[in-house]
Order: sequence, then structure tokens, then C-alpha cells
Amino acid sequence: MRTKIKDALALGASIICIASLIFVSYIQIQTHVYKGLIWYGLLIFILAFASVIYVRKLIKNNANDDQNDDSDEQMLKLKDFNSRYLNDIWKDGFTAEKPEWTKWNAPYFNDYTAYRSFSSFKQSSITEYLLSHSCKAITINDQAIGMVSKNWIDKTTLWLEIGIVIYNPNYWHGGLGTIALEKWITDIFSEYPDLEHIGLTTWSGNVRMMHLAEKIGLKKEAQIRKVRYFQGSYYDSVKYGILRSEWKKCKNK
Repeated sequence: MRTKIKDALALGASIICIASLIFVSYIQIQTHVYKGLIWYGLLIFILAFASVIYVRKLIKNNANDDQNDDSDEQMLKLKDFNSRYLNDIWKDGFTAEKPEWTKWNAPYFNDYTAYRSFSSFKQSSITEYLLSHSCKAITINDQAIGMVSKNWIDKTTLWLEIGIVIYNPNYWHGGLGTIALEKWITDIFSEYPDLEHIGLTTWSGNVRMMHLAEKIGLKKEAQIRKVRYFQGSYYDSVKYGILRSEWKKCKNK
């Protein structure tokens, strides 16, 4: 990403310089001052050549990004939890006293517990939940890096909400959350053919989750103001959702 930004800035600077040199040359020609025009022409040629190189690099980087996205999508799988995946999640998410992910995943509840041993983690209510039908492990190359979940708000009326946590910050910002959540929504709509709506609730302090929800097509359906108090500040509860028909349109684009 940084390389692409640098190349884009360099391309923009080259184009501005070319335009400036052409303008100065035009003014000199109009005033019959020809001194330096040859050098201006040479600089314009060099900058134009550099601009072509930057354009080619940007096109190549975009193509590589698309290939990487395809590769990530092929490697990322949603699987049932087993003992090995639980061990991955314990190491990444539940050994430190204050891991980074807890600052974003509803920190106002303050209900996180660190487990010194894997055996104690396996006996916890967290493991019981991860092993339930409500959760799947997010895996990359058969290593669990996080989880997706689904929970019924009201099963009688088919009101369901989903969630996602990637525990290791090294896997943030790479689009993996997007891929995982898209797969999860598709799987849920397939599993429950009568389900018409999937919801997701977050808080206004988690800007990345709000961006992710909007990126994959979820619509903001409610914003309950100042109901999440955390570290001396009030935050909003923000609810997103998508209908089956809307999801089909998103996937067909």
C-alpha cells in the first residue's frame, strides 16, 4: 500500500511538473524568448518517460493486489472448531492480560479473562461457545486466527445477528475480515432458506467494524446514542443489517 501511494504521488508530481514546463514554454514562445526551451523539452521528455513507468507500476501493483485477494480467499476457510484450532485461539487471544482485540470487541463489558494454561481454557465457557453450532473458526493455511458467530435474538421470528473476531493483530488490515464475513453471511443464508435478514451490532468506538459492515453491503439500521460508557466517554450502539435480496444483489455485482 505504501509503495502504491508513493508511486501515485510521484506520478502526480511528474504530471504537475510537465504541465508547468509546457506552460512556461508556451509563455516564452508567445513572448519570443527561446532561451532554455531545449532544456525544457528534455525535462518534459524525461518526466513523461518517468510517468509512464509509474503508471505501469501502479497497474502491476493493482494486478498483484487482485491476485493476493484471490489467494487469500482460496486459503481462508470457515471450519468447525477442534482442539488444534482452540489452541491457536488460546495462544493468540487468551494468554495476555490485555490483548489488543479486547479494546475493540465490546470493551465496556470488561469481561475478559486470561488463561494461563490451555487445559483451563478448554474447560471455560468460551470453549463451550466456540465448539457450539453458533461458531466457526476462521482459518488460514489450516491455522485458526479468529472466529465468526451467529446468535438468535428471537428464533421464533427468525431474527439473527452475527459477529466476528480476529484475535491476532498481525492479520488485521489485510482484508481477511471482509472475506470471512462475506463467506459467513452466504453460508447462513444457505443454511436457513427462510431467513430474510442478518444483523450485526457494534459500537461507535469500533470504526473499523463499522467500515467493514458498510463495505460488504450492510446498511445502518439503528444508532442508539450514548448507551456504551467506556473510559469516561459515551459511545453509541450501532446496528447494521442486510436482507437476503440485497445480499444477492451485492454478490451479483
